Amino acid sequence: QYYRAIFEHNHSFLSMGTTRATAPKLMNIQMELRKCCNHPFLLDGVEAREMEKQQKELMASGDLEGMPLEDQQHHLNEKGYVQTSGKMVLLDKLLPKLRQEGHKVLIFSQMVKMLDLIS
Repeated sequence: QYYRAIFEHNHSFLSMGTTRATAPKLMNIQMELRKCCNHPFLLDGVEAREMEKQQKELMASGDLEGMPLEDQQHHLNEKGYVQTSGKMVLLDKLLPKLRQEGHKVLIFSQMVKMLDLIS
């Protein structure tokens, strides 16, 4: 939905819940679309909005009930960072299998922020 909003110049959707300064800039559409394809959290203001939304959903469903705070944060990070990006879902499934088989993995990215999200 973020990709479509960027592509269609939907400023109202992209700036929902953010200030004008933290809303994604649409000067270079191609770069913003690349960021979105790598991970939506690379766009300005999206991470806070999505993490808050995930936390509300998990609290409403009762998934976080009875968990220690540290486990709640781990569960929220897993749902937020991994499940919001198809590439991260693939890595989450693929890397444990490769590690189990004794393979070594080297990940390259032109975007340092993407490597930060992976780590």
